[in-house]
Amino acid sequence: MRKEDILEKTSILFKQYGVRSVSMDDIAHELSISKKTLYKYFPSKEDLLSEVVETAIENLQIRSTEIAKQDKHPLIRCVLITHEILEEFSDYNSSYHYTINRFSTKISSSIDDIRDTFTNDYFAPLLEEAKDLNCFHQKTNLELFLEMYFRYVDRNYFNLRPKFSSLSKHEILLHLIVFPLLGVCNETSRLIITKEIDHKLR
Repeated sequence: MRKEDILEKTSILFKQYGVRSVSMDDIAHELSISKKTLYKYFPSKEDLLSEVVETAIENLQIRSTEIAKQDKHPLIRCVLITHEILEEFSDYNSSYHYTINRFSTKISSSIDDIRDTFTNDYFAPLLEEAKDLNCFHQKTNLELFLEMYFRYVDRNYFNLRPKFSSLSKHEILLHLIVFPLLGVCNETSRLIITKEIDHKLR
């Protein structure tokens, strides 16, 4: 079995059962491979988890970069990238997000790094582009807005999900990002964006 296949199948197990509940023995059994083969690729569970997280992040970045380059309104691109983030993490076991942050300092650090990357390389430039188009109220503090709503969107989602498990990803996305975003837009931009977002996310 290829290393890539192990990562893909292990990711599914972690999503379903959580990191702590899945042992290296469980993984070897579920994948029908020997522990020797598993440990050849991944010396420890931490190494395996680290690569699972890195692979998910890399795939998310590829999709987000494609969205950022699209010829769409910058705020629409912000929402679509956020949608991709929620799509990536929405199927994970509710304990997954908390476990990976406590399981390894290295993994926790890499997640902080990717938050910086998405904040600085995707969301901040798109908000600035929207500002140049005069989309916001004059007194809007974009730096504050960025920190409040975009930097920790993954963590905010996982905090909300257990309490509002009956809500769809679409409903949560609206309350996490879209409604706050519309609140700082001027009337003209708000009308345009509402129509676009409703069309794109349906």
